[in-house]
Amino acid sequence: MTKRTPTYLTLRNGIYYFQVRTPPLNLSGDYATTGKLYRRSTKTGDHREALKKARMWWVELVMSEEKETLRDVEKRWESEDEMYLYGAKLFQYLEGRHPRDVDGRDVILSGMTEYDKKCMNFYVENRTDLVRDTTVPMLTKLEPAPLEGESLKLSEVLDLYVKARFEEQKAWRESTKRRKISEITLAIELLGDPCGYEMTKALVRDKYRNRLSEIPYKISAKKQLYYNKDGSRKHVDELVKIAKKKKAETLNNTTMGHYAATFKSFLSWAYKEDYIPHDCGVILEDTIGAITKKGGKQAFTEDELRLMVTSDEFTKCIDLRKPQFYWSVLIAMYSGARESEICQLHIEDVIYDKDFGVWLIDFNARGEKELKNGYSRRIVPLHPYLENLGFLRFREQQKKLGYKYLFPKCKPPASGGQWGRTVGRWFNGETTNGGKKRPGFKHKCGIIIEEGELKDFHSFRHTFINYGKQNDFNDQILREMSGHTNGKNDAHEGYKKPYTLENRIKAINSINYNIDINFIAPWPTY
Repeated sequence: MTKRTPTYLTLRNGIYYFQVRTPPLNLSGDYATTGKLYRRSTKTGDHREALKKARMWWVELVMSEEKETLRDVEKRWESEDEMYLYGAKLFQYLEGRHPRDVDGRDVILSGMTEYDKKCMNFYVENRTDLVRDTTVPMLTKLEPAPLEGESLKLSEVLDLYVKARFEEQKAWRESTKRRKISEITLAIELLGDPCGYEMTKALVRDKYRNRLSEIPYKISAKKQLYYNKDGSRKHVDELVKIAKKKKAETLNNTTMGHYAATFKSFLSWAYKEDYIPHDCGVILEDTIGAITKKGGKQAFTEDELRLMVTSDEFTKCIDLRKPQFYWSVLIAMYSGARESEICQLHIEDVIYDKDFGVWLIDFNARGEKELKNGYSRRIVPLHPYLENLGFLRFREQQKKLGYKYLFPKCKPPASGGQWGRTVGRWFNGETTNGGKKRPGFKHKCGIIIEEGELKDFHSFRHTFINYGKQNDFNDQILREMSGHTNGKNDAHEGYKKPYTLENRIKAINSINYNIDINFIAPWPTY
């Protein structure tokens, strides 16, 4: 959006300067024709920060009869008496403007700092003998004139946020977009869909953060309870009432942390784009801390991996009708791939490299497939263990059956969903609509999850990365194979060339986890 910049703020060589000829106005309200040119660097290229400084300096020059340093002014304003006198001066100056000079008043109001408003309101609230011109409105509470974007409703800002992140920046997958819209919409409903200029930390704290724990858990899985007949979700206030009446499960600390992180990212973006006047998201940092206090997902130990591969599912291949369960675990162990990346693989994504004589897995976003980000596009060599266990034989079987996907039963329904949901529920377990917890494969294997631990299918990814770190894999090659960015603004990053396929083959082939794969029954021929 277009930023509104006052005439006294100019941009030179990437730095904003405050520039005005003094005195810009005298107390009679007339513009001066002569005076000294006053110029001062804000020492920043950030528009919002520069505007704050310039507004403060502009009002100080207008108000001050004796030129003082800003440090002297701050000391002089420490007492309430000085606040009262300064507020009176501001009030009288504003009241003295000609009634028809609406633009002049708007300029003054937009130039006032938070401290200016505080002083004027303090003066108005404590002065009872005001004799005023009735053409000047009573300033019982002074608010700054909102910027253009701050007049938008928060729901309208959400539309712009989705457009920027999903359509323009291509930063989200379709499933990510649906989840973020759902979580942010709940937050906006709790706040009452205010305009941008109404957003404050207190509002976010009182109406969102303090009420997060009242939101029911897994709303979309209980549509008969939380959805209208036309398929739309009920308003969040009604959801809360239903949850209390039915004594339904509500968000736990970890889920609240994820919700808060999503909303904080939205508020930070809105603040940077001048849609809200304050960075209100900082009030959610303690809530988000519920995620990091547990340390995130943990890697599996070698003993836990052995428990899995020595189970009947792998030693006997007991369920040939569901190959996605057998192969997804093994692919994740030896490639570090996410469950969604594995479940959406096409048969043609398993390719042969003639130069090196090896098979490769191509993780890509072609067609209807989705990846987390651009770094997730990668080619990973197929580990020899998977070849020995019959993965290429399984690929040919699926191809002869006419399938497009390696795991066609993992495809989400047309109504929406995630590629990895089928595998995730099988491995992690799930809570049924009746509220009962159904154990997953990890529980059946006898893996004990200690209190505070987070271990699920995604932990295979952490196991793969952790193995690379413990065995001195090159950091860049590890990130390339796992599809990770380094998370740093490294100026040299753009000049680094990807590691050769030969380097990646050596790294993949060295992974063994100290597990004897002879325990695992190879995929049968049929």
